[in-house]
Amino acid sequence: MKKYLKFGLIIILFISGVWADSDPFGVLEKPYQNNCSSLNLKQPLNLSVAVNQALCANPQTHVAWASVQYQSALLGGSNAAYLPTVSIGATISGNHDKGSITNIQNYSKESGSIALNYLLYDFGNRDALRDQAAFALLSSKKSYDNILQSVFFGAVQTYYNLFQAQASLDAYKSAESAAKENLEAAETKVKAGVAIPADKLQARAAYAQAILTRAGSEGTLIVAKGNFAAALGLDAQTSLMVTAPSDGHELALPKETLQELINKAKQKRPDLAAVQTDIQTADAALRAARDSGMPTLALTSSINGIDTSTASPTTNSNVGIALSFPIFTGYATTYKVAAAQEQRSIKETIAQSLEKQVTLDVYTAYANLMTASNQEKLIDDLVVSARASYDAAFGRYKAGVGTILDVTSSQVVLSSAQQQKVSALYSLAVARVALAKALGDNELMNNELSKEESR
Repeated sequence: MKKYLKFGLIIILFISGVWADSDPFGVLEKPYQNNCSSLNLKQPLNLSVAVNQALCANPQTHVAWASVQYQSALLGGSNAAYLPTVSIGATISGNHDKGSITNIQNYSKESGSIALNYLLYDFGNRDALRDQAAFALLSSKKSYDNILQSVFFGAVQTYYNLFQAQASLDAYKSAESAAKENLEAAETKVKAGVAIPADKLQARAAYAQAILTRAGSEGTLIVAKGNFAAALGLDAQTSLMVTAPSDGHELALPKETLQELINKAKQKRPDLAAVQTDIQTADAALRAARDSGMPTLALTSSINGIDTSTASPTTNSNVGIALSFPIFTGYATTYKVAAAQEQRSIKETIAQSLEKQVTLDVYTAYANLMTASNQEKLIDDLVVSARASYDAAFGRYKAGVGTILDVTSSQVVLSSAQQQKVSALYSLAVARVALAKALGDNELMNNELSKEESR
């Protein structure tokens, strides 16, 4: 008896160990592949390399993929309800009976059992639990796609913000140089007695303001560098060499109407698909809650053996059908159903809210793209006019027929025009990718990236 129990225990432990390290249902996802170590920080990064680095190393993508793996494991666990369970038990005991001084009995007792339980039918509860796990896995995959798009867009946006900050700093430096030239001209005229001291004071104030603005722009550039490094999954203080984007940007306006773009987004947006799948998950959870109070029918079988040193070994076995019919569960089923119904209502409300947000996202991204494209067409004329106005005002002042106020005012207009040109240039680049993200279109986002690489 002891030999058979030990042999059975060894077999069951071996099988359990093998199954514990395997994926018999084929549902587990592969571990997240982190191949970001190949990034060479000594080489300049272009936009494509930056995006790939962000998708690979950003912690958000790791967390999102871990959620997918977690849900896939839960799906595998839900499939366990369709297989039988086998358990083994064994006891070994020593007994010492003392009836009298001369009647002392010592004997040992060994017992063992192997039991099988196989659920045959439960009126749909395990089916509902499996569906719940399957929909939850699908939702997590859609959420992962949404995170990838967000990380993609974040890398692109911080990339262009970095060079917008750099271009703004260059423009402010130019304005500072112009303000310094204005101050030198005013000082020269005051010394010559052809200008009043107030001209020098006004020019000095304008120069101080230009220095202050330039210093603030330097801080903005430092922050932009940190944001870009963080978007790539690196420490904010990481020093990066980055290839600048091209100066020219072809207008890539969508051919579809706004309503067509909104309809497209409602079909493609992964975050909207995720919450819509959450409703299906909640439906399955509601079915599982209702079915949890239904009867279950199971096949049971067991083998039991007892071996004592004072008697012959005995064994018994049985096979049967077990029907369990819950009559009263303390209202547990009632409250499970109520909770599942409210959970479904919450998911449905979230889906409705997000659908409206999708509409707003597309509307805003479309409007920003149209605005940026129109501004880019007009901004060059503004800069040329502002430059001509400043040159004329400065020339008149040096010739003694203008005022320092005309010079400083026109210089402020020129600086503003130069900043608007910088903003329009990079706003157009960001607006195109922002519309692609609002549409949830991976192909369109990759196409926008390819356009930058081909310039």
